Amino acid sequence: MRIFVPTDSPMHLFAGNGTSFTEQWFYTSKATGKKITIAKNPIDGYLGNGGAFGLINGAVADPNKPTMSVEWQGWRGDDMEATIDLGKAKSISKVAVHANSAGGSRVYPPTEVQAFVSQDGKEFKQVGSSKEFKADANGSFGWLTAQFDPSTTRYVKVIAKNYAKIPAGMRGEGDPALILIDEISVE
Repeated sequence: MRIFVPTDSPMHLFAGNGTSFTEQWFYTSKATGKKITIAKNPIDGYLGNGGAFGLINGAVADPNKPTMSVEWQGWRGDDMEATIDLGKAKSISKVAVHANSAGGSRVYPPTEVQAFVSQDGKEFKQVGSSKEFKADANGSFGWLTAQFDPSTTRYVKVIAKNYAKIPAGMRGEGDPALILIDEISVE
């Protein structure tokens, strides 16, 4: 098996035996590999790779297979709420979620990402939010990024807001929207 790891960011890993290859994209952040809890489990069929840990494992969906990745975790009609324990107080100024925006099967990106901080993991203060979805080069995924003044914190709560009911005029109107998220980044 050969493994190629380029030095640019994000990391793009290729592995193969000369006849078949696999590839995986990775993003690392202060959240990568830390302890995480989620308020509501994802739906069957979109449980992700490794449960809640899959949201901070650094691996993102293959851009060549937008909805087929095992990395996606999905919430139909519900928000995604995750709390990350950074292990010790760290300065942060950005929280982002990587989401699917394919539009098929009532899949829509979150309408907003909200960032909260806490020293004790119990009392949280909102420090930022964003409703701006920036699509990746392939157009099927993208990031919602909340930037804010630097804050030193141990715990970070991230909420990705769902439409709940798809608005009139959009594909699937009136049905619960499905948000698919494969990674949370904290910087």
